Amino acid sequence: MKFEIRNSKFESNSKFQCSNVQNVRDRDRFEHLNLIRISSFEFRVSHPRAFTLVEVLAAIGILAVVLPVIMYSLDLAGNAALLARHRTQATMLAQAKLDEFIVLQDFSVASGDFGEQYPEYTWTIELTDWDTPDGLSADTLQLDVIVSWTQRNRIHEAKLSTLLYQSSASSSSSGGLVP
Repeated sequence: MKFEIRNSKFESNSKFQCSNVQNVRDRDRFEHLNLIRISSFEFRVSHPRAFTLVEVLAAIGILAVVLPVIMYSLDLAGNAALLARHRTQATMLAQAKLDEFIVLQDFSVASGDFGEQYPEYTWTIELTDWDTPDGLSADTLQLDVIVSWTQRNRIHEAKLSTLLYQSSASSSSSGGLVP
């Protein structure tokens, strides 16, 4: 490092020399405080490991731009994981309810909930005639089970469907419906 004071030049490698200080006690004190005192001038030694104001401001600026994007990404990932968990749970509940309706064939109740075990989920069923793709009417019914839940003030649904064949010779035990 080099310093110039008026017409004098001072050089130092990594450690400043305090040769112009008047006694040894002052020289030790100045070296300890990283000060150099030359006549009436006093210099502080800058530490090369410290950050400058420009570097700190640049880092804060980068954080101000990047941090909201990272936080939004984490929030989005958390919501996607929560939605996936709800969809999986709703699909399993809809499958269980669909199996129950196929076995019992009691379509008198069209909606309900899953009780205390799954209070956030509700279900509804829809039983409609199913027409073949070529427009011909068949003796087939479509059974839809819709499980819904609310997440972040939005209603989400999972829907499972199956076809039930309605035989012309109906038996009393099956009600004439065959899955």
